[in-house]
Amino acid sequence: FFTFRYVGSMSGWIAALFGAGASMPQLYRAHSDKSLKGISLYSQILWFSAEVCTIVYAVLLSAWPLAVGSIRGLITNAYLAYQTSKKSGSRVK
Repeated sequence: FFTFRYVGSMSGWIAALFGAGASMPQLYRAHSDKSLKGISLYSQILWFSAEVCTIVYAVLLSAWPLAVGSIRGLITNAYLAYQTSKKSGSRVK
């Protein structure tokens, strides 16, 4: 009934949705409380780099659920990194 490709594709889209849902509370808290306590700019840079590499990998393999999930992660990360750098007033050297 279900093929391997179908199950893989559906689980990928579900993972992308779960990832989006998991990042929303952190985004909401950072935006509404204007609090970035515990968020390191350097960890955001590493996360951003990992997401870019994952997007390239996903596009080359035509793994669209992975690409969509990583693009969502990239947007989340970019926002948090921007807010972290703005809040701390620091620049990455």
